Amino acid sequence: MKQYCNKELLILICLVWFVGCTANKPMVSLEPTSELSAGEVLESTQTPDPVGISEMVDGWLAYRNNFYGYEISYPPAATLLVEGVSGFPSEEKPSTLTDTQYRSQLLQMYPDDICLSLHYKSGFINILAPFENGGKYASPCPGTGVGDYALQEITESVTVNGNSYIASGYKVFEGEKSDIWHGEFLSLQLEDGTVITFGGGFDRGINSIEDYSEVKEVLLEILTTYGPIGN
Repeated sequence: MKQYCNKELLILICLVWFVGCTANKPMVSLEPTSELSAGEVLESTQTPDPVGISEMVDGWLAYRNNFYGYEISYPPAATLLVEGVSGFPSEEKPSTLTDTQYRSQLLQMYPDDICLSLHYKSGFINILAPFENGGKYASPCPGTGVGDYALQEITESVTVNGNSYIASGYKVFEGEKSDIWHGEFLSLQLEDGTVITFGGGFDRGINSIEDYSEVKEVLLEILTTYGPIGN
């Protein structure tokens, strides 16, 4: 029997923790993000080039994050987006600096790929740097979704860099107590604080969990290739 959360939930797909059915579940919350001055625009999302051919999976490409020291392989059909500093907690800014000055300082300190978003068919993998090592400046990674959904808690064993982790998250169903599958998302945290979120569905060209299961197999294989550069 399914157990559902209340409807009209905010789905924080890419945060460190997820909104749950009970009040005692931890959830990351940042102060409102400071904006750039009027007329000043920063394009923080970019499409990175692959660093070369994967050495782990034949025919796949490789992405490398030199700042955070990891690499990951992915199919050529996948697309990547990266995001750097997109804001900061207002209480953190020194009183001697303007918002624009502090953001410029952060842009010099951190790379433009704090957050990596990989999309493969109807599935996605998001990798967010440790919260206190830049992750909070690109969180949520890459964003949130709001809707009238019912959530069923799930867990799954996932292999990352040869180690087994328990990812937790939700299956998402249309409306309250509905059996119409809409998608799923799960999250796990590595020892260094890196947060990996993955899932799929959400009206991305598939109609059932059976269709998504084939995509999910590829997502899980991608996660097995994550590891330190040169490992």
